[in-house]
Amino acid sequence: MSSYIEGQTNQLLNSFEKAGFTPADLTMMGQSQEILTSILGVLHGTHEIVVRSLPLFLTCEVGGKSRDELIAELDANNMFVSDWAKVIMSQPAWTPGKKETVKFGRATMKELGFTHNPTWQELLDRIEKLGHEKCQPQDGPAIRLALKDQPVDDWFWCAMNLITDSDGDPDAFSVRRRGDGRRWLRTLWFNPANHLDLDGVVVFRLRK
Repeated sequence: MSSYIEGQTNQLLNSFEKAGFTPADLTMMGQSQEILTSILGVLHGTHEIVVRSLPLFLTCEVGGKSRDELIAELDANNMFVSDWAKVIMSQPAWTPGKKETVKFGRATMKELGFTHNPTWQELLDRIEKLGHEKCQPQDGPAIRLALKDQPVDDWFWCAMNLITDSDGDPDAFSVRRRGDGRRWLRTLWFNPANHLDLDGVVVFRLRK
């Protein structure tokens, strides 16, 4: 006799249905002890979800342009650069990089397989574990330039090594289009010990 109460069973079945499970999926899961054990392991933190593939988000040209050239080009395209973005583009850790065409992926923490709120370093480690690459310093401005049709109220972080600003704080680029339609290249300050929201969105370099 099951120890589950009827309410728990109904709640579970409703959750499966909302997540897109079909009756055939439930039958397959119920017949596989390995699948059930893996799900239990994810819930208790002994197993991780491994993402097999991530879709292409954007292909664009990056690198080969100086800070001043990028800021001038952004301004010419009616895009805005925050003061702090200009500051970290003046730091030694920011470099123009070589000119190349790069493919970028976009995902939430959940889509990267996290079931707990990761730190920034855990995020970067996960991206590399999946066979992809973190963004390079020159990628943020290039992505901003390329996303001329970014939807209103859309924004994301560039998954990159944090760059220390003039106040000694670690920052990453953020690409955002505000509700007023303005397209921004901004930065966000991160305490490396803090944890990211599972619905937070990042962009990174897809494997070549």
